[in-house]
Amino acid sequence: MRATCLGCLLGIALSLNSCLGSFSDTPPYSLLLALGDSGASGLQGRRLQLQIAGLGGSGLQIELTPGAGPLETLSPSASGDYVYSRQFDPLESFSVAILTQPSNPAHTCTITSAPAGAFGSGENEVIHVQVSCLIHAVLLQMNPEALPSGASPLLNNQPIRFVFNQAMTTGACASAGGIGPHTLSLATTSVANDTIVATPAGLWTTGTRSLSLSACTALAGVPMAVTPANVTYKVYDATAARFVRAGAAGTGLSAASPMADVATAVVQLNAVCPGTLPDCAVMVADGVYDVGAGGLSLTNSGVSLYGGYSADFSSRNISAFGARLEMAACGAAPGTPCSIITSGAGVGAPTIVQGFRIRGYRTAHTHTFGVRVLGGLSIAGNYIDGGNGTTESTAIAQDGVGTIIAGGNLAVGGMFEGGAFTPVSGQVFGIRNVPLAGAAFIIRGNVIVAGPGTGGNSIGLQLAQGSFGPIAGDVFNNIVITKSSSGGGDHGLMIAQVLPTYVILHNIISVEESSPAAWAIALQVNATPRIANNLLQTGAGGVCLKQASLTATPDILEASNLFGCSAFYQDVFGANDATLVALNAEPFSSGLDNLNLNPAFVNAAALNFRYQASSPCQLSQGASPVYAATVPADIDMITRTIAFSIGPYEYDGACTP
Repeated sequence: MRATCLGCLLGIALSLNSCLGSFSDTPPYSLLLALGDSGASGLQGRRLQLQIAGLGGSGLQIELTPGAGPLETLSPSASGDYVYSRQFDPLESFSVAILTQPSNPAHTCTITSAPAGAFGSGENEVIHVQVSCLIHAVLLQMNPEALPSGASPLLNNQPIRFVFNQAMTTGACASAGGIGPHTLSLATTSVANDTIVATPAGLWTTGTRSLSLSACTALAGVPMAVTPANVTYKVYDATAARFVRAGAAGTGLSAASPMADVATAVVQLNAVCPGTLPDCAVMVADGVYDVGAGGLSLTNSGVSLYGGYSADFSSRNISAFGARLEMAACGAAPGTPCSIITSGAGVGAPTIVQGFRIRGYRTAHTHTFGVRVLGGLSIAGNYIDGGNGTTESTAIAQDGVGTIIAGGNLAVGGMFEGGAFTPVSGQVFGIRNVPLAGAAFIIRGNVIVAGPGTGGNSIGLQLAQGSFGPIAGDVFNNIVITKSSSGGGDHGLMIAQVLPTYVILHNIISVEESSPAAWAIALQVNATPRIANNLLQTGAGGVCLKQASLTATPDILEASNLFGCSAFYQDVFGANDATLVALNAEPFSSGLDNLNLNPAFVNAAALNFRYQASSPCQLSQGASPVYAATVPADIDMITRTIAFSIGPYEYDGACTP
């Protein structure tokens, strides 16, 4: 009997020498059974049936090893009865073992016993073997919600609730981290004792702090499906918070007495942050908030905005984008932007805007922005559009010197509502910055869309200046989509100024058909970027990679898929590489070859750029490991594993050779 990959073979060795069975409680826990009478002969049609209970996921494989002939494996994904096709002669021995345990979600399955009297000596006999499965303890949610960015807010007197899919115990739990001393207890959310509560022993330590929960077991005895459960919060002093709910009339000093206006809360906290307190938080319940004719102005570092709270602030769901910031009227003169949020020149990147639907100004105005950054700002987990700009409509605009960090946003240039675009007459950007020396930006894990324009061109992401932060992939794990404009010159990612080396990793950059078609450019470089593990594509007639400077060619182009383009590469003189052979012969294509394959995404029209079984293995398994190692998780924070996938999504399933 061969060992399983888990090193925990559970087997049934069956022989044909008696009608009795016995169970051995010593490893490998063999169940010795008999198939009929030792004197029987010539009987056919005997088969083995698995009776599986408690299974609710994929990944289980149970292997049948006959005394002679090929192995047979069943891969059930639900409870029920499953019969092997192999038929057995009398006196033929065989064994059954769990080859792999279910992994999606994780279970522990064991082979237990055969029911008494389930077999005999007649033809067409079926031997029944019971398999019992228990799903592991799956962490369903945390309250307060903890985002991968580590920027989720937590008050220093607020418990943390870990909600699981079943009743838990705390006796074996281990918890650690810099968040401070605490106790663990059980509570009920959906079923009895399904929640482990971490309560501070006094107050949590303020600042960016982590907590790790590991080794906990369910009441049924199964472990946590993923361990440890690591969470990171931005911990605030409870006196440094203001609570806002539309239509409320309280002081804003507590969740029980929220105020009605976001701008008023910001003004109050500006008086103490920074200064008396290093960081302050405005916590905003779902609802619609008019930011006023001048927009919402952030003038002090450390005064952060958090949306997505329930009406009583007991829970938070930012993915619904229920806290909406908008502008009914704009007081700016033509040429001056109407911006929903403006981060002032003195603001630093530790200031956070998170969990809002930021709806650009809808009345026609020369320049309309969702968020305008004059200093620094961290923008995470928002749905932002640019509004109705007749000269420019931009979701996120960096117009100053400072650091901007954008992660996990849906940033849409133009107007986007109810899944549909309304074309605007100005130039359209998803995210862009202007050429100011010293500006810094990190763009990671966003969906960036430039909507259609009727007068100017559309550019998903424009980078014009900047020195990058410490993360190895400066622009990585993004989905950049540019819709077709009638102005021409549409770009996915445009590096618009001669700059030092960029690192552009694991993105998909896609430009729809332009007018004229040759003006559609997926990636234009005016620098010496390192481009690896990306998916670049345009409509027919477009250019995947364009050099725009005599002095700046790509430093590296490696393990990227260029698809749909008429020209794979176009140099500054307009000469094209029309074949993959020519592209891979370029001096900068010195690493793993670049590809030209149809990715066969799950549903590209619905922005589902995940691979599936019909996708080429060269894409789902062909990324450069050197660069993939610098981006250890994908856009969904799934750990990248060998062999690495090209693009923002890691995929380890079946593929097409």
